[in-house]
Amino acid sequence: MAFEKEASSFQPQDIGWTSVERNTDLEIYCNDARITKLTPNSLTWRDAACPKKVLGDLDREKFDKCYDANFVLGSGKPGVKAMTRNCGAVDYKAFNMERLTNPNARIQDYSSPTPTIASSMDICLWFSTHSTLEGWSTVTAQRIDECKTDDFKAKLQGGQTPMDGLKTFGCTILHELTHTIQGGRLVDVPKEQLPAGFLDCFGWLCSGALNNERNADSIALLALSMKIWSLKHYAEDDGTIHLIP
Repeated sequence: MAFEKEASSFQPQDIGWTSVERNTDLEIYCNDARITKLTPNSLTWRDAACPKKVLGDLDREKFDKCYDANFVLGSGKPGVKAMTRNCGAVDYKAFNMERLTNPNARIQDYSSPTPTIASSMDICLWFSTHSTLEGWSTVTAQRIDECKTDDFKAKLQGGQTPMDGLKTFGCTILHELTHTIQGGRLVDVPKEQLPAGFLDCFGWLCSGALNNERNADSIALLALSMKIWSLKHYAEDDGTIHLIP
């Protein structure tokens, strides 16, 4: 994947941007101000980043969770870190019919591209706040050593491994970038296609058991593995981290 470093000087809805944007571009949002009701009493919404699609209740609920100012990390409620959307039109009826007989059906095969509309990424409020309070941590030799300690391992929850605990903001952003057109439109493999015992595949153990290069988190964790390798470490199948002999 090749993503340009330089950001545009325009805001996402500026005419200077909308007149040149392409579906290999990416817009990044930190609030949902762009989402408006179609009419005052409507139960549907319009996303200015994806003007050809209409949002329903379930879509609106996802944005509400993403930007919930009252969400508390560790409260027991699931927290969404970020969301990425592409604006191509999807023939969901045909896609769902195909999935009945072909669990490996790919949604991109049932999508019509919109060449002049960029992908959009929402970075959820609690996650950006948490990352700020953590000081925007990066993967360093010191942090790897911390992840190898018994104290660090004791704080891991929900089947997490030290490799999961090592994840950074950048690791999540890479995961999200793989969902874009330019990133290959990778997916979060659905529950019904996962190995027994896993409800989602956002972690080290599931990614290893799944062994599917189309799973977005598998690519993010591969990048993390390469990073620790560059710092003279490697990860076992169980997610523990060791110094390369």
